Amino acid sequence: MAPLIAAVPLAFGPFAPATARCQPGSLLLDAGFSYSLPPASVTAESTPYLFLGGRLGLPLGDRASWSLSGATGLSLVSEGSSWLSLGTAAEGSVPVSGALWLDLSLGGEVFSVGDPYPYDAGLLELEPAARFTFAATTLRLVGRGAIGRSRIPVNRRTEVVTDLWSWGGRLELWHRFPAVEPRLRLEGYSSTQGEYYGISGGARFSIGGSLCDLDLGLWETPTGSEFLFALGLFLPLGPDLAFRGNGGRYAPDPLLDTPAAGSAGAVLSWTALRFGDEHPQTYRIEEGAPAQVRFHLEAPNATTVELVADFLDWESLPMLRGADGWVVTVLVEPGLHRFGFLVDGTWHLPDEIPGRTIDEWGREQATLVVTEP
Repeated sequence: MAPLIAAVPLAFGPFAPATARCQPGSLLLDAGFSYSLPPASVTAESTPYLFLGGRLGLPLGDRASWSLSGATGLSLVSEGSSWLSLGTAAEGSVPVSGALWLDLSLGGEVFSVGDPYPYDAGLLELEPAARFTFAATTLRLVGRGAIGRSRIPVNRRTEVVTDLWSWGGRLELWHRFPAVEPRLRLEGYSSTQGEYYGISGGARFSIGGSLCDLDLGLWETPTGSEFLFALGLFLPLGPDLAFRGNGGRYAPDPLLDTPAAGSAGAVLSWTALRFGDEHPQTYRIEEGAPAQVRFHLEAPNATTVELVADFLDWESLPMLRGADGWVVTVLVEPGLHRFGFLVDGTWHLPDEIPGRTIDEWGREQATLVVTEP
């Protein structure tokens, strides 16, 4: 493995635009700082970067979207290499039954790194997946195939061109509690360089609208074992502004043959524009027979919507897509109850929902009062 190849992708840190997405019908602008720390086996300098980027998302019907992202890392020291990247991705989901969905993602990225470590590459990856949801537990089986080509200029007349490929898959398992989501991930890939196998576990913690991610993992690679850890934070600062912070030792890349390495960063994301066919997410409760409550939520761009409530022991109950939105009818005992919705796994309360309260975790909940029949 050439030390040069291993050093290049570390510049991206935790903000690689190939994995950056945004909600359909929006334009996000990112600005911040990142710091890359190469592994001991690589002859490259630890480098601070000024990070600038943008992400555009467009809906393609109710169950598909397309995104375009771009970013640059400007080295703040002369020993580091500045870089530029462009990425695009199309994603879609198809329901097979109430518990089974089929997902498909097709993405590509091109990037270029300047002196003193010049490097260019183009990548294309395909990920089909099957997603099973049972109450609050989700199991996802993902296949992944990727191809690419890299180019390393040696001098004005000589360059090294390498064809890259990788294929394999992963199993993802997670369970949603009201304020924490533990998860497990197993993956394995064959690549140009050899076999890669990884296991990782962690949890996402929700406090109010803020999210905190903690992950630990172990990988077996063609060059030995790699221990990984990562910590991430998402903090909304207003309706259009959010803070993202990440740090840790991140996983190797089988396609690019990059070892695990450390990085950290902090970025402000601003939603500069919302456009397209934005359907407001609304809410209503219709009472039929005594203690029978019908929940309704308009979320046309969602792939899954679930009701979470104290009368469900804080387990999530999948809602069904109807002609006018997502619906579910539940028998509820008389009394005062708290509830909310999970829209594509994210806690959601519509703006006009009544009786908002804050739980012990700092998260907003809605209030439902069911009277005696």
